[in-house]
Amino acid sequence: MHRDEILLCSKCGESYANGRSFHDFSAAAIIASVEASLGRLKTDYIDILLLHSDGRDVEILTQTDALEGLGQLKRSGKIGAMGISAKTPTGIREAARSCDIVMAPFSQVEPALANALTEAHDQGLGVLAIKGLFSGHLEARPAIEFVLSQPFIDALVIGTLNPAHLELAVEIAENMPNRG
Repeated sequence: MHRDEILLCSKCGESYANGRSFHDFSAAAIIASVEASLGRLKTDYIDILLLHSDGRDVEILTQTDALEGLGQLKRSGKIGAMGISAKTPTGIREAARSCDIVMAPFSQVEPALANALTEAHDQGLGVLAIKGLFSGHLEARPAIEFVLSQPFIDALVIGTLNPAHLELAVEIAENMPNRG
């Protein structure tokens, strides 16, 4: 395996049972989740670990011991960077106080978080955009080019079930100025 050639990003804080989603942002649950993931992935570390927000970004970051759990995992070397997959401007701003990375929805038709993401990036956070294709409702080339042309976006996470769509997304990103 070429683990050193792969950047592995995962989320924690949400689990599924009996077709339902459950959130637990306790340090104990986060550590247990990561330990289980490391076993399933047959690796000893995750490069980026994000809290999978249920929309209560600020509460998760300030009223739970989730950051304590992430900090323990980071100090132990089991994760590299820690952050949150945020949904709100206030959550992004709070993440800038204690995290390394923030992930948030950003697209041509959903640019509302641009100011908060710019501030976070200016404060040194890595910024990952999601939903850049607006859940598949936008044409790939212009949508990807729009997101990746923003100076505060470090990477765009593309989700697809179609390998041809993934190949196209990689081609577009690699051919963008300053992105290849």
